[in-house]
Amino acid sequence: MTKETQMRKKSYLIEALIFLAYMFFSISWLAGSKVTPQIVEYFHLEALPAATTNAITISKIIGNLLAAGFLIKLGPKKAVALAALLISVVGLGAFATSFPLFILSRFIMGFGGALMVVYFGPIVMHYFEPEKRPLMNGLNSVANNIGNITALVLVDPIIKALGSWKSVVLVFAGISFLIFVLWIIFGEDFETTTAKAGGAEYGYRDGMKDKFNYLFPLAYSGWLTLYIVMLNLFPLNETVAVSASLLSTMLAVAGVVATPFGIILTRKTKKNLPIIRICGVLVPIIGVVIIRTSSSAVAMICAFMLGFLIFLPMTVFVTIPQQLKGMNTRRLTVVMAMFWSVSYIVETILYTVITKVVNTSGFETAMYIAIGCSLTFLVFGSMLPETGKGAVPKVAERESVCMRS
Repeated sequence: MTKETQMRKKSYLIEALIFLAYMFFSISWLAGSKVTPQIVEYFHLEALPAATTNAITISKIIGNLLAAGFLIKLGPKKAVALAALLISVVGLGAFATSFPLFILSRFIMGFGGALMVVYFGPIVMHYFEPEKRPLMNGLNSVANNIGNITALVLVDPIIKALGSWKSVVLVFAGISFLIFVLWIIFGEDFETTTAKAGGAEYGYRDGMKDKFNYLFPLAYSGWLTLYIVMLNLFPLNETVAVSASLLSTMLAVAGVVATPFGIILTRKTKKNLPIIRICGVLVPIIGVVIIRTSSSAVAMICAFMLGFLIFLPMTVFVTIPQQLKGMNTRRLTVVMAMFWSVSYIVETILYTVITKVVNTSGFETAMYIAIGCSLTFLVFGSMLPETGKGAVPKVAERESVCMRS
């Protein structure tokens, strides 16, 4: 076996481990939600406190923001190991003697997942050539959906087989811990401190001065808001006869189906922004149809189309920062850390407003607002730099003009 073949196999093993780590984070997350009634009963609660959701949201935002710092200070191997270990800590929730301790285990798991999702980009950029990155980015973008589908399928059988919500928590946490052990064995470090012009290293101070780091998350935040609203609020709308779990499954399956098409689009198209614009226009149109229709069949078909179109451009979208001129793993870590943190901050604000509108003005008004939020993908996405293969760099354009003159 040649050295090149060994390195290629190692690259795919590294990718598989981080993919599985985030996938099982998603499984544990949704599994915890599915066994909520049993947890509420076990801890003798009247209802699940709102603080639960707030704690989880805070863990995501803080984890995303601190991810770059951990990667830079600890190195990739230790940083990813920390994220994987924190995800497996959710298993301690099965031994919690009080509900606050159970929530603490979920908070720690959320923190670990928030770190892990930021590390996708730098690892893909380091281990894979530009022509292979769309495939890896596409696979990573669907890890959450595959995890959700797996949880929807396996949680009930595990409870029936082992008899307790604790078994569900422990089974998935145990697998996450096994992934942590495998990473300790096979994970490795690589250089993340590439210098930029002037000898300084790209950090958060540089990131906060970079216009791209605001346009990028703002484009995604409304897209994310609509997706979360469709998963959590829309199924509660009694005027549409759609099962909540069925709708969630349809959206998740659609995301998985869309991924290979997104990868193919990324490879075949010369420009990225047209894909973003087309999906940015079609999604709100389909969203309006879902609200207006009285047919459950039409609603389900449109829900699938909505999930498909939400995830179709994601491979292109997350590949854009990797294609920026002068990009390196350290800068990309800061970019993705700010991306996820800002996206969740904006999404949390928008989602809070939408839930209040549901209580004051009803579902229809709230859904129109959610659909309106999705337009951020079209508006801010159109402002992103064109980094596709058919794009002409601005510097090259200026040099060409000078030569002709």
